[in-house]
Amino acid sequence: MTLSITMSALSWQALVTDKLYHCTDSLGFDFLRPGQWVHGVGVPGGDTMSGQWTVSGLWYLWCSLMLGSLIISGLVALAPRDSRKKVGVPVF
Repeated sequence: MTLSITMSALSWQALVTDKLYHCTDSLGFDFLRPGQWVHGVGVPGGDTMSGQWTVSGLWYLWCSLMLGSLIISGLVALAPRDSRKKVGVPVF
């Protein structure tokens, strides 16, 4: 699960932060601090949103990435493994 969450956080940082919104006091890795994306919108020098995006839209996107991470982790955990491929056990 750690790997899928890390991939989601890196994707968020590369594709969402400063593209769909700009937070003036962001500390980086905004994916790991949900809900702290924008505040003070409309205030001169405050945070901005891109185009038609809203805070609820960001929440939907964040939840989708989290759900995707959970699904991928679950599928990996439940994937069948070949127990014969252990070191020292011959495979016939």
